[in-house]
Amino acid sequence: MGSRHAYKLLGPLLRGSPDLWRSYVLQNHSLDAGLGNLVNKAMGAGWLVEILSDGFDFYIELLLEKAGLSLPVRSSALKMMPTRFEVASPFMNPLCGRCGTCKSERILELSNSGYYVIFVGDGLSDMCAAPKAHKIWAKDVLAEHLDAKGVPFERYGTLEDIAAKLFAAGA
Repeated sequence: MGSRHAYKLLGPLLRGSPDLWRSYVLQNHSLDAGLGNLVNKAMGAGWLVEILSDGFDFYIELLLEKAGLSLPVRSSALKMMPTRFEVASPFMNPLCGRCGTCKSERILELSNSGYYVIFVGDGLSDMCAAPKAHKIWAKDVLAEHLDAKGVPFERYGTLEDIAAKLFAAGA
């Protein structure tokens, strides 16, 4: 089962107020500490930086705001209504529908527009998209998958590792 189907099943089961959810996210989650440095260096070099996620907009945007970052986000939307939640997937591929956000379509769109696409990922929803990028940084489940498929990539531990390699003096 893909995330899109899971989200349709999950949405009506979610409970709690929007304030409770925001509080929980801010108290219990954080972004990779190296994200700010990587984003600032990439944007300083004139690169387009986007978040493509199969997660939900509300917590991604909340965590980006907490980190003082403003980036375009393509993800599923969790709409918090007064008595229920609704899940919307504005970036899904209707021909596939497996993921809430089709990262592959965005990578192909950017590549076809002349961008050199660097993909950073670690999860199941990255497996289809990563091989379509020009350069891949991977860890965890994605790295295992790419290894098994023989797709070249570079391993990373933190986003700081990527920033150090991409923006090393003379690189």
